[in-house]
Order: sequence, then structure tokens, then C-alpha cells
Amino acid sequence: MNRILIAVLALLVCVPLVAQARLGGSGAQFLVLGGGCRSVGMGGAYVAMAEGTDAIYFNPAGLGHLDAPTFSFSHGEVFADINLENVAFATPALGGVVGVSGVGFLSGEITRTTFEDQEGETGETFSANDFAFGLSYARMMTDKFTAGLTFKFINQNIDKVSANGWAFDVGGTYMMGMGNLRLGFAIRNFGPDLSYSGEDLEFDTGLPEYEEVEEDIPAAYKSEAYPMPLIFQVGLAYDLLYSGPNRFTAVLDGIHPNDQDETFNMGLEYGFNDSYFARVGYTGRSSMGFTAGLGARVTLGGGVLAGIDYSYEDHEYLDAIQRFSLTVSY
Repeated sequence: MNRILIAVLALLVCVPLVAQARLGGSGAQFLVLGGGCRSVGMGGAYVAMAEGTDAIYFNPAGLGHLDAPTFSFSHGEVFADINLENVAFATPALGGVVGVSGVGFLSGEITRTTFEDQEGETGETFSANDFAFGLSYARMMTDKFTAGLTFKFINQNIDKVSANGWAFDVGGTYMMGMGNLRLGFAIRNFGPDLSYSGEDLEFDTGLPEYEEVEEDIPAAYKSEAYPMPLIFQVGLAYDLLYSGPNRFTAVLDGIHPNDQDETFNMGLEYGFNDSYFARVGYTGRSSMGFTAGLGARVTLGGGVLAGIDYSYEDHEYLDAIQRFSLTVSY
């Protein structure tokens, strides 16, 4: 166990230094939007409290406590009529828990405009979609420490150009032995830079100074590479009250991204009889603010447990984001 704690401390020290070295604008920002509603309702302060399939998007170690096959789906209407879709499935297997997930950041059909026709009467459309597909594994290493890993394939496409890449998420949770105090940490989106390529960057060029050249020569514009939105997140979760049917949990996370200043997120969740939930949170990210959410769990026939959740996320300059999610365990 001492070795585990030393490894955690090493990550706490080293990873922020790596992120600091890559300060600047990063791409694939849809990867930082998370998934599900429970975490969002608590301001994204979820790294120590992560559990179930929602853990895939914040801290894959949280999958390690899952004891039944679980499916989840969430939908959010983001800015400019863009839809954010998350789907995940996880089940106990291979001595731990295995999960698969998919994220879609979907623009729908966009009317094409040109320099000559700026009113969009070309009759043509295109789309700009981002996808991430993940494979996760988590297990309880000891009765106190749980570790998890996610490998993600990432695709971003705009009309006829696209960028493909991969990234890792790795995380852990540790029971501190002081009441129900939990420590969590995660490194998300650790991978190589992305760059675009495709038909819209290709063209033919001639060499007029050489008369013997009769045909155009294929050429292409080179896209500048851009980094992943690397994030290091560490946090605490503690049950302020756990008596009878009532539970009141506080969470606090520190977040170090590679392209913004460090922030602190915080949240509260009240649970009644492990069936009805109310959440509130605050995120310090630029232009964001308060969040809130509600949830309910019901037992159906055959031991099937179904849950529905809602979250609200306030933004200073853009419209608020509302999300809905459905979870089924059996």
C-alpha cells in the first residue's frame, strides 16, 4: 500500500508539470464536457465520487465498484443546436469491470455558404462531428484502493477533412480511513497531437517555369498539429450526513488543464433512501458558473434498477446546457 501512495504522490507532482509545459490552445474540446447528469449537477467535482458508467468520463477507477451489468445513455443540447450524446455499457469481467463507451458531438446539417453566395442558397449542406470511442477496465487493487484505465479512439471531421488520434485516461480512488473520506485522481486525454487531413486540403498545382511539365502536380495544405485537452484532476468526497434514509455528500476537486488556469469545482448531493437525489454545484471554469440536478432510482420487475437524471449548467455568455440521462442495471 505504501508503494501505491508513493505512486499517487508522484502523479500529483509530475503531471501538472507536464500540463504546464503544453500551455496554449488545445483542440477536441468536446472531450472535457463529460457525460451523464450526476457529475454535471455537482459542478463536475466527481473524481473522488465517480461510480457506475458515468465514471468512464471522469475517473475510470470508479467502474471498479460496479457489481451488475449497467447501460446508460445521456443527451444534451449544447450551443448552436449541437447535440452531445453519450452511451456506455459496463459489466463485471476479467477479475474487475470492463466498459465500452461512445461520445458524439453532432452538428447536424449546416447550410453551405460561399464567398459568392453568403445567404446560403447553394442548396448544399455539410456537417461537423466529433466522436470518441472508449474501452475501459477497472478493478479493486485492495479493499481501499481502486484503479482504472480507458483507451480512446478520437475522430473529428468537418465536411471533407478529418483528424484521427488516440488518448488514455487513468485514475484511482482511495479510501482514506477517516470516516467515509475518499480521495480520487485522474489524468484525462493523455495522447499525441492531432492534425487534419482530407480532400478539402488537397489541390493540383502546376509549375509554369518548367515547360516540359504538362500535367498538374498533386499537392496538399499541411494542417498545423494541435494538442489534446490534457486534464489532471484530484478531489475529495465526504459524507457530511449518513443517517437513516438521508445522505448528504460534499465534493471538492482541483483541476489543472493544459490550456487554462487551475480551477476548483465543488458540489453537494442529497440522497433520500438511495432513491431520490438533489444536486447543486459550482465550477470555476471561465464563463461557467452554477449547476444543479435531480435524479430518481426505481426497482422494476426481475431485479432491474432504472434511473433517470437531469442536470442544468449555467453559462455566462452562452445559453444554459440541459441534459437528461437514463441508466439501467440488471
